[in-house]
Amino acid sequence: VTTLTLLWGDPALEARYGAKKSFDLSLNVVQDVLPHAWSVLRPFLPDQTPLSVTGVQSELGGARVQLALQSGDVRLHVTVCRSHPERCRQLTVEGADWCGQLDFSAEPGTAVLDGAPVDVATGFVSPLEAEVRAFLADAPLPETLIPAAREAVTLSAQAMAFIRAQQAQVLRQSDLRDPAFQTALREIRLGGLRGDGIAASPSAIADWAGVADQKLQPLPGDLPS
Repeated sequence: VTTLTLLWGDPALEARYGAKKSFDLSLNVVQDVLPHAWSVLRPFLPDQTPLSVTGVQSELGGARVQLALQSGDVRLHVTVCRSHPERCRQLTVEGADWCGQLDFSAEPGTAVLDGAPVDVATGFVSPLEAEVRAFLADAPLPETLIPAAREAVTLSAQAMAFIRAQQAQVLRQSDLRDPAFQTALREIRLGGLRGDGIAASPSAIADWAGVADQKLQPLPGDLPS
């Protein structure tokens, strides 16, 4: 494997299996989604290989983030989004002279390898079903998942430093009417800066972002607290 490309998108409002989906407004999409996405990507990477975040591009106030990662000689391009037109889970795996694609936006999904269809339906078990079965059976967490979980947390923390800087830039350059401004401010107000050691008061956020106090006074009343 030389390159992994993953697009993991969710619409802002979505209903699945009769239930409306929601997300934690205090978490950035990277913190929320990368642990799931990493469990899909990790099996393609060699063990004991240094991992690093080499680029981060935050858009829409942090609702869409593009990550460039490096694992040894393998390059990873990961896009996670909370405002995608529709649910999307698309993985492309490339080698020196081959390419495979898996679309699992809808289970069990479809796959091709060098243009030829691959059977992914035979023997398919929903990941959620497998998790519920393990939970009900009180099955222990597989040892192989623990290092991957730590890696996901570490990579998320590395990416968040870039995302916070880009959100501060949105607060400086946009105003309350801009949806990106509201997305960034809401996330920071609800929990981002608490995790970064900065209080979520208007003055503290203004100091951190380098904006005039009055720009955030008062905080928009329609932002959930």
